[in-house]
Amino acid sequence: MRDSNPRPSLCKSAALPTELIALYFLGSNTISRTSFIFKSLRFGAWHVRVIDMQKRLESKIAGRVQMVMFRDFTTRKARALGLVGTVRNNPDSTVSVIAEGEEEKLQELLRLLKKGSVLSRVDEVTEKWSECLGGYKNFDILY
Repeated sequence: MRDSNPRPSLCKSAALPTELIALYFLGSNTISRTSFIFKSLRFGAWHVRVIDMQKRLESKIAGRVQMVMFRDFTTRKARALGLVGTVRNNPDSTVSVIAEGEEEKLQELLRLLKKGSVLSRVDEVTEKWSECLGGYKNFDILY
């Protein structure tokens, strides 16, 4: 079958980042739920467009969650998952978490929050889901 790409040097020898991603997805035969593949009619090359399904999780954790490194635990886990947002202690001895990112990663963070850190005891976790508002560059502890 003849290659219909008018600029083969652009797409084959010097692959664009989207083409490298497409080759990865096509080669592994798995496609993320947050991605889709389309074929460019103009160049005849496969591309991947990543659509981030960004969500916002607001959570309040009750139990023995202050003075037990719970904010540090939350910050480390959220950063490892690539999430952005904040965590802070509340006057009523609870901890509030606002996190934004991919829904699957937020679900994983929520699972970890319900489990808690080694020294903590989590009695109750409330969660509120909404659309991502943006405005966060990383995950920080608020004092």
